[in-house]
Amino acid sequence: MRLIDVFLVDAILSQSPLCNEDGQRRNQENLRRVVNEGRSPEVRLLTPEGDQPLKLVAHRLLDSMSKTAETMDAEAGSNLHQQAVKAAYARIADPELTPSGRVLREMRDTNTPFWQLALNYSKQWQKDFLAAPLGPIETAEFQTATEVSLHQQKAMEQDSKESFQTYLDRFYSQYNAVKD
Repeated sequence: MRLIDVFLVDAILSQSPLCNEDGQRRNQENLRRVVNEGRSPEVRLLTPEGDQPLKLVAHRLLDSMSKTAETMDAEAGSNLHQQAVKAAYARIADPELTPSGRVLREMRDTNTPFWQLALNYSKQWQKDFLAAPLGPIETAEFQTATEVSLHQQKAMEQDSKESFQTYLDRFYSQYNAVKD
């Protein structure tokens, strides 16, 4: 969360040109590349200066964010934002440190397919949650949230004039830009 905080504050403070149609096309293509090839060390991103390695683009962004993190930490009297940026540098240098890298390493080390690893974690988390049940305050909050949610769902279903197929088409249209 601290890295996201630094990113957002840095984005607000940094000069940035308006995003025109070319910029939008670059962003869509970069999203596609990162989604489909992001773990590849050869992945390159489109920038106004041309095709550049993801690591170079990431380092430039993190360099700017480092200065912002220093300022934020000076104000907060800590170094937690700088630590978050430092951890991001480490993940760029070694993708095995990313969450996906850790999962892939565990799959490789234990020779476990993803579905089995996910099932194993689900069973362990279920066991952990059952061993530490919610207190009465949390239980009451969840019961209230459930009742509110069901009431809202019922109201939405009664108000909706959209067919389910139209809803699905609209929902899945957001992924069209990511497809090959």
